[in-house]
Amino acid sequence: MLLGLLFLVLLAVVHAAHAHPIVRKRAAGNNATAELLSTLQTMGLTKLHDAFVSHPAILQTASASPGQKTLLAPSDAAVQAFPSWATSNANLFESTLLMHFLNGSFDLSQLQAGPRHTVGHSLVTSPAYANLPGGNGQAVALYSARAGSKNRYVQEGVNNDMFIDASTEVGDYFIQPINQGMTIPGNATFTLGFIGGHQLLSKMLLADSALASTIDNMRGSTIFAPTTRALRAYLATSPSNESLSTVIKNHLVLNRAVYSPLLDGQGSLISASGQDISFDAGSNTIRLGQDSAKVTQYDIMHRGGVIHLIDAVFSSTTLDQARADQAAQSAQASADPYIAGPVSVENAASSQGSDVPAGGAARNSTIQAINAGNSSTSDSGSSSGASKGGGTGSSSSSGKSSSAGMLGLPAFTLFSAILLPSTLLSL
Repeated sequence: MLLGLLFLVLLAVVHAAHAHPIVRKRAAGNNATAELLSTLQTMGLTKLHDAFVSHPAILQTASASPGQKTLLAPSDAAVQAFPSWATSNANLFESTLLMHFLNGSFDLSQLQAGPRHTVGHSLVTSPAYANLPGGNGQAVALYSARAGSKNRYVQEGVNNDMFIDASTEVGDYFIQPINQGMTIPGNATFTLGFIGGHQLLSKMLLADSALASTIDNMRGSTIFAPTTRALRAYLATSPSNESLSTVIKNHLVLNRAVYSPLLDGQGSLISASGQDISFDAGSNTIRLGQDSAKVTQYDIMHRGGVIHLIDAVFSSTTLDQARADQAAQSAQASADPYIAGPVSVENAASSQGSDVPAGGAARNSTIQAINAGNSSTSDSGSSSGASKGGGTGSSSSSGKSSSAGMLGLPAFTLFSAILLPSTLLSL
């Protein structure tokens, strides 16, 4: 009888254990915030601790974000060194510190060796500071000096912020101290204007205010930025308005932020001129048409995407505007609203999508023939209303290409309306 009672009691205990399993929870809500703040003090990150206390919205936003976060924690000296323009505006300063929280888990001991990067999205999602596909947070580039190296960095446009001291994990946060604080990147033309040896492209874009505004406010853009020297050499050939318009478009990819991990393996990459862009990881080169360019720096972030610096101009004048428009629309439709962890082919805010017509030599030859025919018709004085660029609805004497749909991207009117080639060469 006694053994029977013991058996029934044991059975009841086992049943209760299965009905109400013991779950070990991490600290949540205020407890998690208090634990993080306490850990920062223990690590000697007092200034960052004080900034979080003074601006509670930062940790409120971080706590509301699901899953793990990686905090790139500026040292006391780094917090004190933030520029006054970043600290004097409370909203900007809070967004600046939120950019130090990466969404998801990262193995910081296995970062991509330079020159390419491991890229993650931060918790800064306000369109004023991050205008990326799917509403994802501003991106941050990380790398190691070489494979297996303990020298690891955050890359910004003109700074490299070094990892310092040991990392610590507390609750949902993985904390890695760094020796400099990051600042919020500006828009595309502003960022280009700060890159040594590449400012001419910024000036060319800004010379056409409508074009600059479209690029600066587009949700997702990738820019392959040639050197000023390469652009001067191209401009010295006195290209026509239509040629220059197409060449500028060769260097743009719309509605996509194609960070370095996505340059190979994500499928087709189609420029705003409708031409295929290919990448050779072994030689760090980009090719469009017959031209190839060496990538001299990857992953310079701007508010709406990314800039890769190259050493040559893609001079092809083949324009397939319908394909470019369709590629931009397809990319826009592919946007993913939540990316956590390292960006990869399978984990990206956008892709080219699948609704894009095939390109290739045969199609390009057809497009060139059509463009040549339209140009000939315009030159002969036809009253059809087609411009030399092959578009419709504008006078052939306007000197502008009207075939610039590109989801609202205007025709490039730099020469005809704003600057002469000789003026450009003096910039």
